[in-house]
Amino acid sequence: MGARVAMLELGSSGPRVLLTDHLEDTRTVLIYRVEDLDKTKKELHSRGWKRGRSLDIPHGPCISFATPGGQRVAVYQLTRPEVAKHFVGRMDFPIGPAIDKRADKGAAARSRPRKSRLRTR
Repeated sequence: MGARVAMLELGSSGPRVLLTDHLEDTRTVLIYRVEDLDKTKKELHSRGWKRGRSLDIPHGPCISFATPGGQRVAVYQLTRPEVAKHFVGRMDFPIGPAIDKRADKGAAARSRPRKSRLRTR
């Protein structure tokens, strides 16, 4: 897949924040763990949430939704708790600026230093 993902832990009991570069839509996706995915799916649908796609994340099955206000939300059921240990302390890419493959290809050329047009004596 080639996605770069980083996890930030906000304190010892705070939420975990995932930063990714593989989603085309730049809106935040709030992801929640639920006890019963089927029950939650039915409840959210009954409240007018539009179902997106089903996917599988390392921790278990996941379903995305859009709320009536347009917020992107996903819910997953933890079926593989052992995978969390696999990610602890893992560093798959060097820390530093990432190259945005989707960026305007002309941006690099425009950011190069230009020769001065001022004449000096």
